[in-house]
Amino acid sequence: MYPPRLPPVYPPTVQADPGAPRIGIAIAGSVVGGLAALGLGMAWHYRASLSRLALRNRGREPVPVSRTDTELELSELRRAMGAAVQHSGLGLDTVHTEDSFTTLRGGRFATGAHELVFGRPAQAALGISHYLLVPEGRLHRGLAEGTAAIAREVAALGTPAACECLEYVLHAEAGSSDLTYQDGLKRDCDEDGNVLECRTIRLAAEYTVVAEERARGSDTAAAATIQQSFRRRRGQVVNGVLPRRPSRRGMRLADFVNHPSARLARLTEAQVVALRLYTTAAFSAINDPMRDQDRYERGEPHPLPVTVANLGEALRKLRAVEADLHAGTAMQRLCLYRGMKNVTAPAEFMARGGTELAPMSTTSDLEVAMRYSASRRAVLLRLITESFYERGPDISFASAFPAEAEFLFPPLTYLQPTGHVEVVLIEGLQYEVVDVRPRI
Repeated sequence: MYPPRLPPVYPPTVQADPGAPRIGIAIAGSVVGGLAALGLGMAWHYRASLSRLALRNRGREPVPVSRTDTELELSELRRAMGAAVQHSGLGLDTVHTEDSFTTLRGGRFATGAHELVFGRPAQAALGISHYLLVPEGRLHRGLAEGTAAIAREVAALGTPAACECLEYVLHAEAGSSDLTYQDGLKRDCDEDGNVLECRTIRLAAEYTVVAEERARGSDTAAAATIQQSFRRRRGQVVNGVLPRRPSRRGMRLADFVNHPSARLARLTEAQVVALRLYTTAAFSAINDPMRDQDRYERGEPHPLPVTVANLGEALRKLRAVEADLHAGTAMQRLCLYRGMKNVTAPAEFMARGGTELAPMSTTSDLEVAMRYSASRRAVLLRLITESFYERGPDISFASAFPAEAEFLFPPLTYLQPTGHVEVVLIEGLQYEVVDVRPRI
């Protein structure tokens, strides 16, 4: 509950004794002026810090953030959210019920009310092996085994969606599957169903034989014309062979492993597989057991421990990519977003923060987060990061849906609320924007 509004502070009436010394009048005037200034200062501080006072009354001291910077950022955020709604056409007419929203869009960047689970802050410090409930020796042996251990785990799980996604990651060319997800999108394809250029590689030039020995008589001139035309295009004719126009094909697993980002981070094949697999529909096979605290209380191991461990290690190593390839922005502030639909911010989370038990998908694209969480009552976490070391890496290079601009945090990331909350109403949709600082 917010504190009562402060009453106005008026200067007390001072009646000076005509016979009193002038210095007494001067002192009284100073006291009056000081009290008035104090009262005005208190009123201004209350108006400027109402949310901070309310949060302190709830037992939390917010992380200090510049008032001016925060106000500017929130004002800019409101404008950006309005522009996102106009661009995407979001509103109550597109979000009637949670079921219809799930049909509209669903995925990794938002959680529903039944999925809103934050672990205790101490769980972030216990480590991934402890929460997976798998002995460290077994986990290390699985990591040493590599991709084969991931394949064995998924096969043992037996979920058709996870098995199909792993088959796609391991053996298929990017964009070769006709299965659709997320508003009809195919993996590694654009909205028209064409393979994204960033998911193709250029093949070595293919050659076709120019049978010059057959180009006699009237055909000799034609063959010479073809060769001259090709030379003007800076091609070459080698032993009577003309190169065709270079073609492209979809990337395969080996191509993702050889991607510059993967090489710079020194990712293993198993780590690339875990990254690719998480960006597909198989992510639920990873996240659901991680958020199932009953599983943890029962002492039941996670069904995909090696997959989760490879994913977490890959995310930590990938921070080197931003540090080296994007040195100009690596030490700059970046705000990332994650949505929660049909919920309000839990009081315990606002008071103490919480640990996201599963890998946490966030996006730098505000519109993506708003679309995922669009509902009558949504929470939009705004993760404020000051440098590359505080944020999950951009995994777009490996994602099956690179347009999502996904920044993925490792499991057991602790989220600390700053104390700043903003409620934004747009087209009948309510977003409660909560600022948090992630701790990896």
